[in-house]
Amino acid sequence: MSRPRKVALSLSTESLEAIEREVRARRVPSVSAFVSQAIEEKLAHGPLQRLLDEVWREKPMTDQERRWADRILRA
Repeated sequence: MSRPRKVALSLSTESLEAIEREVRARRVPSVSAFVSQAIEEKLAHGPLQRLLDEVWREKPMTDQERRWADRILRA
């Protein structure tokens, strides 16, 4: 893993306040940690989401398949 570099970000007031609430509640150690984790998750899931979007465009789910998936994912 490379050494972290400092960058400046612009966030909405609402987003920053929500992140700061997460920090105060000790669900994340810092604003930087929250942003880093969010970026890592997005990068990890981005390619998979693009692949799934392409698959669904080519062959959309049937209503029966969607009900099955919704039921399984709620479990």
